[in-house]
Amino acid sequence: MRESETPIYVVGLNVIDELADEFNAWYDNEHLPEVMRADPDITSATRYRIAGGNLPYSYFAIYRFESTDGLNRFMNNPRLKSMIADFDNRWASVTNRARAAYSPILNVNRNELEMP
Repeated sequence: MRESETPIYVVGLNVIDELADEFNAWYDNEHLPEVMRADPDITSATRYRIAGGNLPYSYFAIYRFESTDGLNRFMNNPRLKSMIADFDNRWASVTNRARAAYSPILNVNRNELEMP
């Protein structure tokens, strides 16, 4: 299965500017590795900072899974609920966020297209 065909779990969020550096250091060095270690079904994770456009979140974290079953196990993992509670206790007053799981419906690879 190609990476672009894998199910994903997406976290979009904003953090107040005054705490952005502290938050990003925590997310990169503590939270993201903790999430990765907590669930063997996660194959990779990538964080993004907005570079343009009008989406309502400045940051996204995308967690990739080998299978939909793996994503479903993650969504039902009691450790996920605990990590969400820990996040809320530490950052809820200075962030807003949304989470969603997505399954692929179409993958188009440029190399496979017939180009004029």
